[in-house]
Amino acid sequence: MSDTKFVAHCADCGHAYKVPSETKVYPCKKCGGEVCAQAEETEPEEELEVLPEHKSIRQRHPREKASKSPMILGGTVLALVAIGALGYAQGWFGFLTGAEPDFEKVSSNFVEDWNGSELLALEASYHPSKQEEFHETLISISQGRGWSTSFPSITSENHKIVEGSEGTPEKATIDFQFVGLGLGAEDVEGSGSVAWQFEPSRDRWYIYDLKLTPSPLEPRASGFREAWAKSDVNALRPYFRDSSETQMVDLVSKFSGLGDWQAEFPAITGATSSGEELARSPTAFLLGAGGGEVLTEYTTAGKPLTVKWSFSRTTDTWNVTGFKSFP
Repeated sequence: MSDTKFVAHCADCGHAYKVPSETKVYPCKKCGGEVCAQAEETEPEEELEVLPEHKSIRQRHPREKASKSPMILGGTVLALVAIGALGYAQGWFGFLTGAEPDFEKVSSNFVEDWNGSELLALEASYHPSKQEEFHETLISISQGRGWSTSFPSITSENHKIVEGSEGTPEKATIDFQFVGLGLGAEDVEGSGSVAWQFEPSRDRWYIYDLKLTPSPLEPRASGFREAWAKSDVNALRPYFRDSSETQMVDLVSKFSGLGDWQAEFPAITGATSSGEELARSPTAFLLGAGGGEVLTEYTTAGKPLTVKWSFSRTTDTWNVTGFKSFP
């Protein structure tokens, strides 16, 4: 490359420079104007600043060379995007489905939701395939036990995890005690147990069973007494299980005919229940140990009316399942 330099002047401010080419236009460092070289090489008397070879924008920011394998590059980019999107989606999926593998937090959230009477949050903890059924159970519990405004507070809880084996998911339980207002004016104490199962595909725990000790029998027994006072066998239907309602109605009708009290049922003057305390104990109910018979003996002018009760977990209520004696 030649070291020949040409004298050039800015067309705007007149500042002089030495430039490497007499045919190119250079930017002036003083004012940004155009610097043009003279036609012949000149040796000026003063020392002039030398301008470097000027490069265009394209030259200063050259375009990257195209890949020789555009399909491979494109495939790699798409794969990276897909992986990123999958990770992002999993994060959002986990967020939307309430993913929480830490059972300590699950247990804490359950107690908080229960004490806050957050029915929707409790329902969301149940497995999606049974949420509608669980919704009906919670409604039955809240209405039947007098908890329509709020659930009783959990006073203590104990949880444990049962490690799963190969092909068997982890399971866990939360056993708790509660106290709060029931259908009566006094506080009602009780116990509950919630069974959970971990679902790896959703990275979270789901409730699959909820047990509560039976509610007090007295409100149900009093309701049956009031229905009996109507002297109408159909008024007793709500106290029988759906599966045996017709059979029980026929049985009462039969004995009303035998006792000649179809028109007016014998008046009940008192009632005494037995077996309830054992049936409502945590050991008997939560561990499935049974509790013996639960009976209510209604006093009449003649023979007593003795009713046998059984607690239904499905409807969370006491039902009449038989009669030990008729007036």
